[in-house]
Amino acid sequence: MVLVIEDDDATRELLADSLIEVGYGVMTAASAEVALQLLDVEAPDLVLSDVHMRGMSGIELCASLKADPRFQLTPVVLLTGASDLEARIAGLAAGADDFFAKPCDVVELRTRVMALLRVKIAS
Repeated sequence: MVLVIEDDDATRELLADSLIEVGYGVMTAASAEVALQLLDVEAPDLVLSDVHMRGMSGIELCASLKADPRFQLTPVVLLTGASDLEARIAGLAAGADDFFAKPCDVVELRTRVMALLRVKIAS
């Protein structure tokens, strides 16, 4: 199960649809706060989150997840603007496992998600 967190409806649907097309189960959330509520119900295998959202940012969410023993080994992939070096550095410091520049290439996204899930399953 992949949890997609994105405050832009069209982008969230595109990401979710591209993962569903190749067989992944997907949950979606329009904010980090909603995602935290979903995490109390079901633990995802991977989290894909936008960095810049209203309220809690994707970086803050990532730090929160990596500090929680239930989610420490759950891969977190952050989506940010291509030139957003500051967010990339902050995301890595928060424990992010990978980054994608928006707009992202769907084929590359699917491939990296598959690789991260393979590593998680092996651990």
